[in-house]
Amino acid sequence: MKNAISLRELVEEMDTQSEDDKSFINRETGKIIIIETSILRRIEEEEIEAETNVGGESLYIEALDIIENDEKYEVIPSQWDINEYEMMEDFISSMESPKVRDRLYGVIKGKGAFRRFKDMIIKLDVEQQWYLYKDQRLKEIAIKFCEMYDINYIDDMK
Repeated sequence: MKNAISLRELVEEMDTQSEDDKSFINRETGKIIIIETSILRRIEEEEIEAETNVGGESLYIEALDIIENDEKYEVIPSQWDINEYEMMEDFISSMESPKVRDRLYGVIKGKGAFRRFKDMIIKLDVEQQWYLYKDQRLKEIAIKFCEMYDINYIDDMK
């Protein structure tokens, strides 16, 4: 039986990914591996030799394994796959207070929407509700991802 991944660990990785990195799950071990996209590209283009130290030999070996044995890995959904803006809109729609809804809708238009939204949820004292909502949505995405790719998981977010 394949090792299972912690949903909490997967959700945390989905929530904190850098756009400069690509995150993978090793389907056999359940381990999350984070590799800089520039390193993956350089290995694919054979710009990095086996003896080159790229942040440690382990990183190089893992990146090379991902490239050579891609059937063992799945790419973790990125911030672009998750669409946090849509998540914010859905959260706002779920607010019972029309005043809160109106204030939040007013801040998510245009450049800087994420920063203004985060400032406003603090001001309106709905920050905890937002993070509970967001964690639940990310958990749902993580479960769908695991089920789609037949990855065993442990629901440690109850």
